[in-house]
Amino acid sequence: MLCSVYGCSNHSEEGVKTGPEKIHFFTFPKREKSPKRFKKWSEFCKRKNFVPGKSAVICSKHFNKNDLNQSDLLRQKLMSNSKVLVHLNAGVFPTIFSQQDSNQTLNRSQRSSRTKLQNMVNSVTAKTSTPKKNNNSCNNIETYISESESVDGSFDSASTSTIKSKKIKFGTNDVDDLSEEDEEFEEFSESDHNDQSQQLTDNSNKISNNSCFIIFWECLSELFDTCRHTFQWNSQKKNGKQPEGNILIAASLTLSGILFNQMTAFCNTLKLNFFTRTIYDKFLKLYIGPVICNVWEKEKKNLEELKNGSNKIWLAGDGQFDSPGFCAKYCTYSIMDVQTGKIIGFKLVQKLMVQGDLERYACGSLLNELVNEENGKIDIFLTVRHKGIRCDMRINHSNIEHEFDIWHISKSLMKRMKTLDKKYPDVFLWKTSISNHLWWSAQTCHVEDGELIKCEHATLSNDEQRNKLWINQNSESYVALKKIITAKDFIKDLAHAKHFIHTGRLESYHNVRLKYMPKRIHLKYNGMYIRSILAIIDHNSNLNKNPIGEKVVYSKSLRKYTIKTCFEPTKSEWRRVILENLQTAIRNGVPVVCEQFTYSNKNAPKNIASVTKPDLDDLKAKRFSRFSSDK
Repeated sequence: MLCSVYGCSNHSEEGVKTGPEKIHFFTFPKREKSPKRFKKWSEFCKRKNFVPGKSAVICSKHFNKNDLNQSDLLRQKLMSNSKVLVHLNAGVFPTIFSQQDSNQTLNRSQRSSRTKLQNMVNSVTAKTSTPKKNNNSCNNIETYISESESVDGSFDSASTSTIKSKKIKFGTNDVDDLSEEDEEFEEFSESDHNDQSQQLTDNSNKISNNSCFIIFWECLSELFDTCRHTFQWNSQKKNGKQPEGNILIAASLTLSGILFNQMTAFCNTLKLNFFTRTIYDKFLKLYIGPVICNVWEKEKKNLEELKNGSNKIWLAGDGQFDSPGFCAKYCTYSIMDVQTGKIIGFKLVQKLMVQGDLERYACGSLLNELVNEENGKIDIFLTVRHKGIRCDMRINHSNIEHEFDIWHISKSLMKRMKTLDKKYPDVFLWKTSISNHLWWSAQTCHVEDGELIKCEHATLSNDEQRNKLWINQNSESYVALKKIITAKDFIKDLAHAKHFIHTGRLESYHNVRLKYMPKRIHLKYNGMYIRSILAIIDHNSNLNKNPIGEKVVYSKSLRKYTIKTCFEPTKSEWRRVILENLQTAIRNGVPVVCEQFTYSNKNAPKNIASVTKPDLDDLKAKRFSRFSSDK
């Protein structure tokens, strides 16, 4: 084969060089897949009316050393007696055009030999596209590399190898070719205030001697069972062009709640070769996301069967924002079945999707869907004391009994009493007793003949009354406490706490959500949607855990040691179920389709900016800093 660059006379018949001066030849990228790269490669040859054929190649002299796969060069150096295929990195172009080559002129005999050599190469490649096997030696060095076999992206966590005489060679990525202009898979990306993903991926092509790779035992065991002279070995199973192992690794990463930036930092520290963000987002959109949504649809059907078997339907709802403070972008409203403690539905709302309060809209739309599904059979709906939700329940769902969470009522009362701490310390000493009495009253009160039975505890004895530190009725402390206890809004809210329902399990579910969606990390809409489903499945799969003991812990809120119950470890079988469903879909070659996942972000805006994006130069001209040295 002969280099297609004008003036370059490098060809494979000159004799094989060893060491760093070894010349490799790379075929042109396919015009159908990468037309821009094909055009740049063709223009670099500087030949008039030149149309590269299938056998046209460019030698490695016209590429920088960093353009070659450093992992392949290292293996070539260490395994000098084995066939080592050297690939190009993703998306590189030939850039070195020697002036000496351009000024070089060929005499008549050289041009004749060059023409004969080119004709010989064309005739050979027309018969076969693979090199002939040499039966006399297993250690011949192969230099014919197809550039189109290399892929875009960093080195993979698993590799492909060609084995001759038990000599193993690792290759690069096994995934499909992804163009640099493909941005449709960025809708799951996360970012934080210390984003180092770009810095980490820039060093992904630098392979050192102690680099790590992930190899599946199912494939590794073939090396010990196979005695063939030459065979193809993969470090992971492949279905067509798709590497099954890479998809399972990406799925395990998502199911564990680990962010891609965190995994990249881990791999960079260990020098473990890993795929890029674009490949991860592609797997998440085409395979992992639809499978998770299909599992969630089955989960909802099972929850509907449980609700149909119960006489009363008591639901509890609460919202959670994606960031602390008043700058939230998303609000996720979840509804739980009070009797089973399972989450039966959620609604994700992004800013600018609606005008007004996000939590109020999410609660209203989700409750309307459940009312339509249950045909208006919902008996009690428990929420926090949100004024907008209270108004909607009174106007749109008057047939549903609206209850308030007793924990939030007690929390609001204790917050008001906190204001009396410094000025009226004798009142603040009654804080714990008042809170306990509120909980006891809500638990023991009931309705008889339409009348609310408020308090049923026994009368205090004379000794108990004498030993109590009573507050004088004529003191300012008594007046301040009475003003808080008899406030109109507080008395009005007490009537909505007679069923003694609290959202303790719902708050536990919110803690599980923080594992998958930390509030300090920004996620795209589809990323929030998928991770919300994972948090629900994780919560529903770990209800009613058996206690295994108790331990003494220090409570920061109570400022004293308390007893905490220990439960059995968290179950993770649901992750294995999702991986098995994903593996079955990949091996069967069935495309994973989920309509709910496809249209989950149909109404979500691309960004939350209410104004058009200005020009960078205009912003720089208007920018002013008090720390600037310019006067």
